[in-house]
Amino acid sequence: MKAIIHIGAPKTGSSSIQLFLIENVEGLARQGVRYGVIDSVHHSQLEYPMAALANLNRQIPIKSARARYEVPTLDAQKEMAAKTLSNLDRDVKRWTEPVAVFSSEHMVPWLRDKEAIKALDDIFAQHFDQRHYILYIRNQLDLVQSSYSEFVKRGGTEEFEPFFKSRLQEFDYHTTVQNWSDAIGRDRLNVRLMDKSFLVNGDVIDDFCQFCGIDPKPLQRPSRANKSLSAAATECLLAMNKRIPEVLPKGGFNPLRKGLVPRLMQMSAGDPPLQLDPELRKELKSYVKDGNERIRRSFFPDRDTLFSEAPQRPPPPDATTKRRALDLMTQLFIKLRLGEMVVLDRNELKVAHVLTPDNVTPHPKKIPTQT
Repeated sequence: MKAIIHIGAPKTGSSSIQLFLIENVEGLARQGVRYGVIDSVHHSQLEYPMAALANLNRQIPIKSARARYEVPTLDAQKEMAAKTLSNLDRDVKRWTEPVAVFSSEHMVPWLRDKEAIKALDDIFAQHFDQRHYILYIRNQLDLVQSSYSEFVKRGGTEEFEPFFKSRLQEFDYHTTVQNWSDAIGRDRLNVRLMDKSFLVNGDVIDDFCQFCGIDPKPLQRPSRANKSLSAAATECLLAMNKRIPEVLPKGGFNPLRKGLVPRLMQMSAGDPPLQLDPELRKELKSYVKDGNERIRRSFFPDRDTLFSEAPQRPPPPDATTKRRALDLMTQLFIKLRLGEMVVLDRNELKVAHVLTPDNVTPHPKKIPTQT
């Protein structure tokens, strides 16, 4: 039996691929492809990289992710890993399809060295005699804005420039490609470009399907998933994050954020997107130049450049963005007062948290009577 493992990278259409797989489980099975949906609220099958790390007695390297996915300790992570691997062992024995597909964009950022990557491959080697990995990479000049949008959506409070400076090395794909290639073998790693000039039909789902031997024509197409915030929505949510954390101090989702991001994105649809400052753009382009060229020479020698040139648009004026952010906050307040936002139940109100300048303060336990 063959396994095809989609490892990301983040912000390269992973959510669209995963929704496509989830919505077409039966149709895929009819084509001889098995996608085993994990009983989880997350589209990403993050339990597999989590298990690979647990097998090495390592925690997830990102502390905020431990809280978000409620595995604050190594023991908690090992418990989840044991359940995941037990379920995989049970399920594979029932599967009759010749191909199984797995997908998690958490594999790239969590499995940062060859030992961790090999630990993941060892998990799948117990069940599949053939294992092929597919990695999508994206022009970093587009990636950085999308990454910051995701950071803010997930409760981040860091301003854009320090975010950019502290994560610059993460935008160099060459290290990632080299680590995976060395760990599993170049012949088992298929690097794909999130670039319309490269993708089959200019579409990531069509491209993924061709690699997996799937005919997408009779299958359902998900709408575009996990869109980025506009510049103003980013400013608005960044301010809110400083008072309304996404994750509770002991882990788990903060109910005060329930429905907040989808509503904000709905209201700001069509607003100008985030744009990279010209000086930061120049710095990023210089930083990734050598690594991109090495990837091009190694994997895409027929292309003149690794990626097509990313369009450069001037960022919206700062004052305009701030005014629009304030307008969005006002609209949210109005919708809240009109009862158009999601209403929290009593249990959610009991655990809801807000931030003060000094620490995290629980929402008052006394629930006021509605008048």
